Amino acid sequence: MRLQEKIGVRSVRLALGVLAGSLFIAGQAYSEEQVQRVEITGSNIKRINSETASAVQVIGHDEIRKSGATTVKQLLEKITSSSGTASLNDNKAGNSFSAGASAISLRNMGKNGTLVLVNGRRVSNYGLAEGAQDTFTNIDTIPAGIIERVEVLKDGASAIYGSDAVAGVVNFITSKEFKGGRVAVDAQGALNNTKIGKEQSAGLTYGIGDLATDNYNVFAHVDLYHRNPYTTRDIVPSVDSWYKQYVNPAFGDNSTYSYPGNYYSTSIKKPAAACPIPLVDGLCTFDNLALTGNSIESKRANFYSAGRMNLSSSLSAFSEVSYSQTKTSYLNAPAQLVPGRVQTWFDAGRGKFNSFTDLPKLSKTNPYNTTGVDIPLRYSFADDTSIFKKETDAKQYRVLGGFEGTFGAWDWNSAIGTMGSKVTVTQRGSKNAVNYLNALNNGTYKFGGQNSAELLLAMFPEFGSTGDASQTFFDAKASRELMQLGGGALAMAIGVDIRHEKFTMLSSANLLNAEIVGAGSSDINGQRNLFAAFVELNAPITKQLEANFALRADKGSTSEASVVPKMGLRYEVNNSLMLRGTAAGGFRAPNLAESGRGRVSAFQNSLVDPKRCENAAAMRDILKSTKLTGDIADATLAYNSGCLTSAGVMIVSNPDLKAEKSKSFSLGMVLEPTKNISFAVDYFNIERRDEIGTKDINQVLGSEDKIPGSVIRQPISPEDIRLAARVQAIKAGASNAAFTSGAIAAVSLPYINLAKTRVSGIDMDLNSRWNWDSWGKFTAGLEGTYNIDYRTWDSNDNDFSENLNGMYGNPRYKAVAKFSLTNGAWANGVRFNMRAGTNMMKDKYDTAYNAAGCASKNIPEELCKVEADATADYSLSYTGFKNTTINLNIVNMFDRHPIIDVRDGALFRVRTFKLGMEYRF
Repeated sequence: MRLQEKIGVRSVRLALGVLAGSLFIAGQAYSEEQVQRVEITGSNIKRINSETASAVQVIGHDEIRKSGATTVKQLLEKITSSSGTASLNDNKAGNSFSAGASAISLRNMGKNGTLVLVNGRRVSNYGLAEGAQDTFTNIDTIPAGIIERVEVLKDGASAIYGSDAVAGVVNFITSKEFKGGRVAVDAQGALNNTKIGKEQSAGLTYGIGDLATDNYNVFAHVDLYHRNPYTTRDIVPSVDSWYKQYVNPAFGDNSTYSYPGNYYSTSIKKPAAACPIPLVDGLCTFDNLALTGNSIESKRANFYSAGRMNLSSSLSAFSEVSYSQTKTSYLNAPAQLVPGRVQTWFDAGRGKFNSFTDLPKLSKTNPYNTTGVDIPLRYSFADDTSIFKKETDAKQYRVLGGFEGTFGAWDWNSAIGTMGSKVTVTQRGSKNAVNYLNALNNGTYKFGGQNSAELLLAMFPEFGSTGDASQTFFDAKASRELMQLGGGALAMAIGVDIRHEKFTMLSSANLLNAEIVGAGSSDINGQRNLFAAFVELNAPITKQLEANFALRADKGSTSEASVVPKMGLRYEVNNSLMLRGTAAGGFRAPNLAESGRGRVSAFQNSLVDPKRCENAAAMRDILKSTKLTGDIADATLAYNSGCLTSAGVMIVSNPDLKAEKSKSFSLGMVLEPTKNISFAVDYFNIERRDEIGTKDINQVLGSEDKIPGSVIRQPISPEDIRLAARVQAIKAGASNAAFTSGAIAAVSLPYINLAKTRVSGIDMDLNSRWNWDSWGKFTAGLEGTYNIDYRTWDSNDNDFSENLNGMYGNPRYKAVAKFSLTNGAWANGVRFNMRAGTNMMKDKYDTAYNAAGCASKNIPEELCKVEADATADYSLSYTGFKNTTINLNIVNMFDRHPIIDVRDGALFRVRTFKLGMEYRF
């Protein structure tokens, strides 16, 4: 066992031991402090309660600072109810459809099943859809420096907020008033590898006016953020030896696809020209890793401004303006010449395959070839390495204004606004099928020489996509007391929500025309109107029993109506114990990527064609029987054309989709045995049905005749006829020895309602606080989520899958233990982050990483699983200087290495230090 593992285990034991001891002491201690009362997300009725029928986690400004998070994404990753595998991280999204963005997912229900709000209202979706299907809010656009608190509603809330609030709601509450100025700066990095983990941020806030005395307040805030990039070569010294031993034996090695290249044949293996670095096994090598990005560069500027004005004692006006610009840059290694490599991709516009074969041999007439014979060349196009990158430029905005006040017995609020996100993704590195080969064959490209920018642009053109999501909205709601009940006033809220949405996602012309080798494309657009009306009742039936009822109806111009209810009960047994529970319906309306107009083209290999495989196998056996070299080659060709074939895939929108529906319930309690201690535990259960997706391509091929047009086939080709003729010449009259159907050109996969997901588990939140006299004020807390059940839909069994909790990527529990001590100007905090271990298999079909699969890869039995993990973070702040706060955060304070994960785990983990300062004026 490594030293850091011992420290990690001991740190967890220490955390739990100190927590238990502190709770014992707290039970006997007295504190004048009360649990903070905040207005809770999850209701349209104005009310202030620390605990409601729904479980809500409140992350205050002080806890945000202690967490060490610089960005909203870093903060939300620490929430135990979040599921990292279903989230999106801009730093790892280089190959995704929505590069340059981050998203949150609660309860393993996906990024489109978690609703993100700012001050109770929606934020624009990102301009690109992940997987060309999932629309989501890019949380990188939310300015972290102006957040007052984050409220995480941990159950379904579609009856309150509408579509997408299936697994929960994350509501960012900003400051509503700010006077004076504030400047904050911080920087972080690792000391043992100074190239890793470097981030800098700065924030400026300034406001004028006092609502209480001047009847107005206006403030503006700017967040600036920069993350330094680093390459794979930079992390090699920090990667543990197990990774190279069991995952990638070649990790850290240079490539023989070099610049200036290597002649590589059975008889000749040598550099094509003088090599700038020492030879390895007589060949010139190239450091691709020094040009491959492991962490991207990100530059963000987030602006937020808000204003409020009291127009009278019963009427006020408010406004919010936000704007964000994010630029990210993903580094890629130079393109390579791989002699004779064949690539095939689908041209959706013409309904045919394109095929590309890289230059098999460099001609002996090429001036660069000094061997005198045609010979394969291993080569990297590194004459200008700066062009091989992927860049995103994302802009997002939201502008709204409204009024709120009282009219008679009614409290009301109404706003109108517009929002949107525009994203441009551009990249270079892939080959133009025609221009690339022309430049190599006609000698225009000078191997190892200086080539013009124009030539390189023709060979490796710029391509990418653009996306635009926009929305205009109007909402209004009002609430009032209706009558007195046994426990207080019966209150009601009513409201409407009207929105108009647009979405486009379009690939560049060279992608749509299938000019780029191996690349797919997307062409999606749509718009719709959405109308909603809702009502909510809050009924304090007795002094102890309170009930809450909500009902909402949503109707889209292109979809059916969705009507969802929610009911909550809250019962105070006594001053120390409260019981609570909710039952709710939920829905997610088909988004415009799924229900608009458009298609996405892709490519899939290794398919079995039911209409050709039997014939292909019979033809293979007959051809192989001659044992002639040519026939053996044709046998493989025949078999692959039916039993190991490829097909274009067209994923198409479907305007007839139904909304995804869900049902959820929760049951829990809140216990406050003393004024110092609060303990909440809640069981949750969510089941979602009619999930939108596409059928498995093999299912579509198997039911081709039942769904006309689902499979597009090519005519029987001259190659098919030639193979059949040769088979008949070998064995005249052979049955099944000829193709009766042409090869698959493409398979159409429309979005349909087809799947289900079920999750359940337990949330726990324990907090205590007390005075330790001269030692200061001490707090201790433990929050965690234990996942009981997680099942997706198994299309093979047409039933729920086995329980996936404990399988790879789905730990049984996540927990955070928190301790802080404040004494005068000094404040210390420690957080212990804990996560359960998992199996190495993702599900029962994942035989690659069961015991036999691990053995076949020479992975020891003890490494065919992922151990439990624990890290510790430390925070320190000092406020002894006038108007100034100095902060220090140490993330991974024990420098704990990553848990061994031979499948897809973290390559490294380092200890980082963050130093920041805030000044108010």
